[in-house]
Amino acid sequence: MTLTGLKRFFGLGALLCAAALLASCSSDPNPTERVFPPAGSYGAPIGWAADGNTNAPGLLAKEGFDTLRVGDPLTIAFADVPPLSMREQHVRIPDSGVITLPYNIRVQAAGKSTGQLEQDIREAYVPKYFVNLTAIVTTEERSYIVDGEVRNPGQKPYTGESTVCRAIGAAGGFTEFANKKKVQLRRQNGQKFIINYNKAIDKSELDLPVYPNDHIIVFKSIF
Repeated sequence: MTLTGLKRFFGLGALLCAAALLASCSSDPNPTERVFPPAGSYGAPIGWAADGNTNAPGLLAKEGFDTLRVGDPLTIAFADVPPLSMREQHVRIPDSGVITLPYNIRVQAAGKSTGQLEQDIREAYVPKYFVNLTAIVTTEERSYIVDGEVRNPGQKPYTGESTVCRAIGAAGGFTEFANKKKVQLRRQNGQKFIINYNKAIDKSELDLPVYPNDHIIVFKSIF
């Protein structure tokens, strides 16, 4: 190899080494796994305040009006099935959240919409028991209770999405003896929350949602 050729050879080698060194310096020494979408891109879990406040409705907040809950009374009408005894069933969702239907079929109901439950019931029966089956799920009247220092206490119909402040308004508002800073919301599952009405009326994030079978208690002020 001529002198010129050697110069070209060593010059190319030096260039390649420099490129490799530059690449190693620019790379992350502690690479992390990239996830799409990025972790935390959707913010704090639904129902929990970003500052970690546990006086929040929890995962229940993501449920919609159509979401079935423990205690809900259901009417399940069956079509396209021979047995007359199956044509209509009346059940109430138990604490387990699982309803029992003819042929000892057990289906998870709590936490689902009526449409999802209809599909799950059909899949439980077809094709194991029937060639075809149509299930129509309807909920009977839902309600919640407002007690204590309100002008019109008692059971109230649950007609759609509501909040503690709206529920108090539906109960006629506070009496002159009400402690507006200490309104208790009791869920059917045992959860309890204290709401300061004076703050919740101005900050929607503090005005917790009300669900069927909830119990709202307005305590009396201590003078």
